[in-house]
Amino acid sequence: GLVDTLISLLHRSDVSQAAADILTSEAVLQDNHSVQDKVAVAILPLMFVVVPDAKSAEVTTAAMVARSYLCQEHPLLKGVQQAWSHLSQSSDVNDVMATANQGLVSHLAGNLATMEPDMRNSMVQKLLKVTSSSTENSVDLSMVVSFILAHLIGQLVQDDQGALCQQALDLVRNRLQLVGPSAGGTPWWKEKGSLDVQAMKFPLAKVQTMPQSLFVHYQKTTYRGLKPDSPQFVPVLLWLANNIIVNLHVPQELSAQQWWSQQTADPSQKAYLSLLVQLFDLLVTFTSGTAADHHIQHWRTLMQNFLKVHLPDTTMLFRFLSMLWVCHTDNSSKTRALVQVRALHMAAVFINNTGEKTVAELLSKESRVLPSLLVTLQHKVPAVREAAVSVLQALLERSDGSTCGEVLAKRLVHAREELIADSNHLSQALHVLFKPLDQPKLPVSKASPGKHKQKAEAKQAVLQAVLDSLLGHVTAEKSPGHVKLGLLEALQLVNSQGVLSSLLPMLDTLLGKCPQGLTPGDPQGLTPGESSIHGLTPDEAAILHHILMRYQVPTVPLLQPSHQALQLFQKAMGIWGKPCDGWESPQTMALKQITKEFFSCLPSPAVRQTLLSTLFDLQVIAPNPHVAKEISHVLKVISLQAEEVAVELKKFTQSAPSTSVRGAKKLRRETLQAKGTQRSATDSEPWRRVTVILEMLQNKKKVRNLQLIVPPLFAILARCLEEEQQTPVEYLKQLVLTCLLNTCERLSPDNKPLPPDVLPEEQFNAELIVQCIQLSDSPQTHNQALLLLGTAAGLFPDKILHQAMAIFTFMGAHVLRQDDMYSLQIITRTVDTVIPALIQASQRNPSLTVANQKLDDIVTMVIRVFVDALPHIPEHRRQAVFHHLVRTVGAENYLWTMLALVFESRVVGKTGGDGEDKVQDTDTEFCVELCAHFPPDIQVLSLVKLLKYVSSLPEDKEDRKGPTPAKRPRRKEPTSSEQQSEPLFDVANHTARQLRNFKFLVLSFFPVLLGNSSFVGKLVDMAMEGSDRMRGLYQSLLEETLQYIRQVALSLDKNSSNPTARFWRALLHKAYDTLEKVNALLPAEVFISVVSGLMKNNMPTVRKKAMELLNSKLQQPGQNWAQGEVTLLLEMVQELQSVTMATKEDTPAAEELAVNRQTALYSLKLLCRALGSDNPDSFVEVLKGVTKIVANSEENPLVVSAALLCLAELCSCLKAHAIPHLPAFMPPLLSICLDMQLDKSQELLLLSALTAVHKVCESLPHFLSPYLVPLLLQVTRLSQLMKDADDFAQKPLVTARLKAIRHCLASTIAPRILIPAVSQCYDELQQDPQGGVGSLMSVLSERISSMAKDDVTSHHSQMVTFFMIALNYRARHAQDDLEAVEQVEGHVMEAVLSLVMKLSEVTFRPMFFKLYDWATRADSSRERLLTFYRLSEAMADRLKSLFVLFAGHMVKNAAATLDLNNVTKEDEPFFGPSDTDQKKSSLLLVYILDCLQKVFLYDNENFVNKETFDILMQPLVDQIENLQGGEDVFAARIESHVVPCIAQFAVSVGDDASWKPLHYQIMLKTRHDSPKVRFAALQVLEEFQRKLGESFMVLLPETIPFLAELMEDECEEVEDQCQKVIREMETTLGEDLQKYF
Repeated sequence: GLVDTLISLLHRSDVSQAAADILTSEAVLQDNHSVQDKVAVAILPLMFVVVPDAKSAEVTTAAMVARSYLCQEHPLLKGVQQAWSHLSQSSDVNDVMATANQGLVSHLAGNLATMEPDMRNSMVQKLLKVTSSSTENSVDLSMVVSFILAHLIGQLVQDDQGALCQQALDLVRNRLQLVGPSAGGTPWWKEKGSLDVQAMKFPLAKVQTMPQSLFVHYQKTTYRGLKPDSPQFVPVLLWLANNIIVNLHVPQELSAQQWWSQQTADPSQKAYLSLLVQLFDLLVTFTSGTAADHHIQHWRTLMQNFLKVHLPDTTMLFRFLSMLWVCHTDNSSKTRALVQVRALHMAAVFINNTGEKTVAELLSKESRVLPSLLVTLQHKVPAVREAAVSVLQALLERSDGSTCGEVLAKRLVHAREELIADSNHLSQALHVLFKPLDQPKLPVSKASPGKHKQKAEAKQAVLQAVLDSLLGHVTAEKSPGHVKLGLLEALQLVNSQGVLSSLLPMLDTLLGKCPQGLTPGDPQGLTPGESSIHGLTPDEAAILHHILMRYQVPTVPLLQPSHQALQLFQKAMGIWGKPCDGWESPQTMALKQITKEFFSCLPSPAVRQTLLSTLFDLQVIAPNPHVAKEISHVLKVISLQAEEVAVELKKFTQSAPSTSVRGAKKLRRETLQAKGTQRSATDSEPWRRVTVILEMLQNKKKVRNLQLIVPPLFAILARCLEEEQQTPVEYLKQLVLTCLLNTCERLSPDNKPLPPDVLPEEQFNAELIVQCIQLSDSPQTHNQALLLLGTAAGLFPDKILHQAMAIFTFMGAHVLRQDDMYSLQIITRTVDTVIPALIQASQRNPSLTVANQKLDDIVTMVIRVFVDALPHIPEHRRQAVFHHLVRTVGAENYLWTMLALVFESRVVGKTGGDGEDKVQDTDTEFCVELCAHFPPDIQVLSLVKLLKYVSSLPEDKEDRKGPTPAKRPRRKEPTSSEQQSEPLFDVANHTARQLRNFKFLVLSFFPVLLGNSSFVGKLVDMAMEGSDRMRGLYQSLLEETLQYIRQVALSLDKNSSNPTARFWRALLHKAYDTLEKVNALLPAEVFISVVSGLMKNNMPTVRKKAMELLNSKLQQPGQNWAQGEVTLLLEMVQELQSVTMATKEDTPAAEELAVNRQTALYSLKLLCRALGSDNPDSFVEVLKGVTKIVANSEENPLVVSAALLCLAELCSCLKAHAIPHLPAFMPPLLSICLDMQLDKSQELLLLSALTAVHKVCESLPHFLSPYLVPLLLQVTRLSQLMKDADDFAQKPLVTARLKAIRHCLASTIAPRILIPAVSQCYDELQQDPQGGVGSLMSVLSERISSMAKDDVTSHHSQMVTFFMIALNYRARHAQDDLEAVEQVEGHVMEAVLSLVMKLSEVTFRPMFFKLYDWATRADSSRERLLTFYRLSEAMADRLKSLFVLFAGHMVKNAAATLDLNNVTKEDEPFFGPSDTDQKKSSLLLVYILDCLQKVFLYDNENFVNKETFDILMQPLVDQIENLQGGEDVFAARIESHVVPCIAQFAVSVGDDASWKPLHYQIMLKTRHDSPKVRFAALQVLEEFQRKLGESFMVLLPETIPFLAELMEDECEEVEDQCQKVIREMETTLGEDLQKYF
């Protein structure tokens, strides 16, 4: 506002007076005290005048302000006009001004002194605030305020001085920091007219007014405009500092205090000590300067005044110095380390200059010097530690040796270097010094035992006195906290019972101050301590920590039941509240001291029990998880005796409800109260306490005499089972069971029975554990109980055996259905322990029975429990569970039992379907996977046992009136009262249908297992010893299978007329499958013997089964037959051949005969493949027999097909041995191919015949000459037929086989044989439209491609002659369908090109010339031109630039033909008037243009010279207007052929001299009458310019006029094309062509 604006104008010399007049007027300031204070502070600089002119504007302004309303009303400025009453009394203006300013300062200080304290403080704060602002004026306001405060200090009493002295000192110190030491150069006071500084005096008397000479000096210095850092201000600052020193009141109470500390509670003492420290800091800073400092003598004078006024005697001096030495540990002090060093140096100097008496006092027990120096020796700055050692050394040098402190000083001075180097070395030095005090027995010398003993005792007494003195300072109430803490840190390694005893009272006091104290003996919980709870200071918290840390092994003997040390330790353990921020609770501190060694060294079992009980109590009532975790850690690390834990556990059972009437009433009251508060009884403290103990035991690794806790644990378990509600105690039961389990495992790590002296059997209550399982619904409790019972089975087998069935029955109903890894481990462990115990007990006592049942029955019942639970077991757990169970009970004896029970369970579970129901895939996969876990011999043995068991079952139930499956009574759970075991399949309680289902399921499983890849793989990997054992097992399985087959066959015959015949037939089929699988696993010799025997059977079906088994065996990969086995197999060839040659007279059923003959032929084929190469003689007769079958035209086609496949294999294996029989089987084979029609009924026969042909061609290629022509004819004919057959099912296979035959003929038949045969075939095929010339040419083409160079040379003329004939196909079939002729000609040309690519230039040239002459002769048909130019275009495309060498020969003919075939030049059509002739004309043009275009494209030899250009240019350009073939054909020819040809022709020319006539001729076509021609000319021009690119620029001038005409063409298409061409030209040339139009 206005006031702020006016205040800002006060510093402008031109308007300052007017602004001051307005600001100090009554109109602005009346009744506004805040504005008055603000203006008073702002106007104050104007009232101090330093200008040496009484008539100056500054003086006038100051006088005006002094008379203003403000100076009459404001408390600070009231009456200041009196300061100006002496202006005219002196001739010296400086003196006058000094007097006025001096009076003004005195008056203002007086006004401040008379104010109320609050008002005075407020005004001082406002003045200080102004001094801190940066204002530019002629008066240094901070100095003026300093003058005012200096005068004011002397007028105030002690209570009001502290804050003002601090503020004045801050002003002086800040100014001195700007000035700094004035060293070097000429002193400024030697200048003329300057103040005589050397004559300045600083008296001790209290003064209120600064000398006038000093005020005049200040005015002159300020008027000269010197900066605040000018050294000429130093005299004024010296006077101000001295004024503070001499006027500062000394508190009387301070002289009586032994320790001075800035942590004192008295605010006046605290402020005084703080000022003393700051003054000392200021003085030692400037008194430590060099001799060159001009004011150092004055500073030393001020230091003397400081010591005389405030530290007049030695006691007060060392109290002050000691306070400085330890101030680094005082958090409220900000003293620098440099000040501490100087304080220590001052002390050393003083000690060196004082008497021995004074030194003796400093080293006495009551002196605070040594304790302070101990604290200082822990300073982090080495210089401080070095200075402290210097003080100790000075004390030691001046000591007379009569004080006990000299021992301590001597030891510390001796360790001088270590103390200076390491701040932590002091504790080690004191530990060494006081170590003799820890020795209870003194060493006695044999020479002079009395003297040495006295000396040692005297030394111990001195050391004890020193230690007691230090501990006295620690425990003294008046000692500062930071000093106590420093001494404790120094003595941290000095620990003994005496030291701890001395500190116990202090510990009691500190614990009383801690928040959240508790009474350890209060069982109801934690109660606050009796002392007031206000917390501790950080120093006190650290002291508490140091005292509690002294509870260590050396001080353990103090912890007696009635000693204060134990009581205080328990008290600390119960205080969880933090003493202050940043520190742990006393509880945490105490718990950290309870280590394994500490607890082990406790003096008595009672103390151990007390502390252990306290720990458990604290764990129960822990306020937060962190505290509980700390207590748990302590319980984990300490070593415990089982007796101690048992005592704590018995407290719970002893607190159980009483059986008396009074106890019952009390229990009822507690129960009702718990129900009323909705709180379970298990939430009470005894339950929680026992839970804590059990949790500790669960995690405790080492507890001695662990067996002693077993009875209390069972007592707790029994107590839990007495509860009505079991859910709340589930966790506790789990803990008890876990502790019992751990106990059993630790007592017997190898799970062997325990001797009675360790743990009597009667103490282990297995029935209680079983009862726990039965009463609980928790899976976790079940698991723990089962684990315990499993472990106990090894320790107490007899006790667990009688509970076995109850255990496994429960597992089947509950644990097996859990889907977690832990439950699986429980099952595994229970099975591992209980079942071996059963087996071992049975082995020890074969007559042993459990629940009146033998071992096998027990194991079967156990397996049945698992099988009944199978549907409820998680699928991914089943294999692991059952594998472990079978492995444990013994797979050799019980795997088959498991399989039988699984199938029985599946049968019982069926509720519908008939007896032929198949086994479900899941059950089969489960059983197969289960068996896969065991070796093959175990699996086969189990199958043998299972098959024996099925064979032993009755054929059928005679009584069919039994209960239906729906009404059949459920099997009861086994109980201890059962006298007989249940059989695997109870025929009496199952229906006949279930019996049939069971048999079918078992028989269906056999082939699945025997054919499983895992089972077969294991057989392959078996060693020789295992193979020998498997041989006997195979024999047993085979015998059982054959016996069962006979049994089933008899049953089938018996029941053939019954409805169950279908079942017996299916069962017989499964038995045959089993037999097949078994035979596949049989050793080869046994297998061959079995098959040979079956082949002699009278029944065709049996013989067929035998052959199928043989085929299956022969088809197995990797068969290596031994010589004996080969002999046996070869003996079977004749038997098989007799089957193949059987007739209808031999077998009544023709269908069955055909099937057996096919099977026998297939067997012969496989035998030939396996043995034919090494034993060809044995199969020659087979070849003859097969040939007879093939030659018989009335034979069954399926049998012929099988015979053809056998023939193919025979030829492949016999090779040369089959040559004599070629005349016998080749004609009928070719006959079959010749008579073959594409009929679905003959698909298999055709494929078989082609397979045979292929094998013959592969095996006997060099002996096929007599049959090559008919063979080629049939192959090519069938190839052509397959192309047109769309609905032929076997087309892909037949096509592939024909392709393979053609490849085989082309690659194996010699050219001298193949080429004549091809020529002969061609003569016959060209007459037939469906002849298949293409397939024939593909054979020839492939043969030529693979021919060697010599063969090409040898047969060159022969092939050229043939190709001349073949290329004449078009001319000879001119009237045929043009597309068909094109297709045939294309195949011929492919063969020609194959030859061309094999020829050299020398051999190709005459061939080309011959072709040219053949096509262009006058008597030749013009059809040949079509063939020639089509072939030339293909050769140009294949030969690329090589063809250009020969192209010149046909240029003239090409040009002439183009003109002759141009309708604009010739009236007569080239070929004729018909549509077909027109198409031929168009094709001829296309072939010629494409041929020339490729010649131009691959021209690297300057083919288009001047002569060639002249010949071709006009005929090519004239094709633009050749409308041959109609408009559509013309347009297509122009775009695809004419345009590329002419454009490439231009590129090939490469000369602008030739471009111009070509270009001009093209442009002339744009003026043709036909718009189609003009459009075509523009297309040519577009491609022309695109090919030439920028080179087209030379032709642009000639182009523009033509384009200009076309832009106005009457045909819109032409005009649009013209615009497009222009745009393309602009893009190509990069120039805008619109400017030319």
